[in-house]
Amino acid sequence: MNKLIKSFLISLLLLGLLFSIGCSTASDSTDLPPYTPLSPTNFSDYSTYSSVQFAAAMKCGWNLGNTFDAHITGNKTNQGLSTETSWGMPETTQAMINAVAAKGLKTIRIPVSWHNHITDGTNYTIDENWLARIKTVVDWALANNMFVIINIHHDNLKSSEMTITYGFSVNTNQAEQTTSNRYITKIWP
Repeated sequence: MNKLIKSFLISLLLLGLLFSIGCSTASDSTDLPPYTPLSPTNFSDYSTYSSVQFAAAMKCGWNLGNTFDAHITGNKTNQGLSTETSWGMPETTQAMINAVAAKGLKTIRIPVSWHNHITDGTNYTIDENWLARIKTVVDWALANNMFVIINIHHDNLKSSEMTITYGFSVNTNQAEQTTSNRYITKIWP
């Protein structure tokens, strides 16, 4: 029983430490310039920040997961806008983004799977409707003065999947490396 109590107390201590670190007021430090939202007109304001200062300015954030990264594996067809809700999440709305920003969150991560929205497998052209949908949500976040992190998500494949869907694979197969490099270069120019 004594061992169980010690484990419980250590767990509480670690949990408290995590919460105190996770959303600390480090970004309120006097050595940081005041928070100014990123935009094409003032991005240079952040060019002098160290990585630590930049992360502190981002403060706490929210992950919009299981929406734009949802996909059906093993399919080389454009799956359209319906994938946003295919994993059971609701369609992202401006009210959602506004609510997240109103709670004081300054950053939103939007993981996106691109492989299931390819309309041309030679040039890896992304469906214009998909790009427009992602841009709409990004614009809602930017209008709320939020930092936006977009990453390539679920496009990483096993070697055996390289012939059944678009994406990239990290391995020693030279042909797959060439295909993977071409895919990533076209998706992230």
